Amino acid sequence: MAYNDIETTLALEYLRAPLNPFPLTDHEKYVNDMRVRYRTYYLEYNVNDGAVMMPRMFANDFGGEICRIANLIDANDNQFEVLVEKINGNIYLTHGWASLGDFYNLRVGAWLALIYTAVGQFGLIIQDRVHKVLTPPTHVP
Repeated sequence: MAYNDIETTLALEYLRAPLNPFPLTDHEKYVNDMRVRYRTYYLEYNVNDGAVMMPRMFANDFGGEICRIANLIDANDNQFEVLVEKINGNIYLTHGWASLGDFYNLRVGAWLALIYTAVGQFGLIIQDRVHKVLTPPTHVP
């Protein structure tokens, strides 16, 4: 951000602001939609990898807000706790990451959309290799 002008810096800070849980006006809905887009990151899920590195843009924008544990929450309220490791300015999701493959029966890989919602919490959308959204199974303990 060293080369940005003041208007760009202010716009980025506006997008980093917390999501509005109840947007009412068209403007609030538009801003919330832009904030969701700004906070959405796509990751490759490789069945052979036990960890994944978050995109560098995420580390730069929200790395300071991430604690040791991240919660990934899908549309059925299934929650996965994943250990977060910060190494040389990069953020890695490690222990617990492989459990996604077991739970969703991902045998050939997938694409994950992580939507950063709050401190250490992500919305989770899983797509197969051809970007078809997978319906999350319901976990019954």
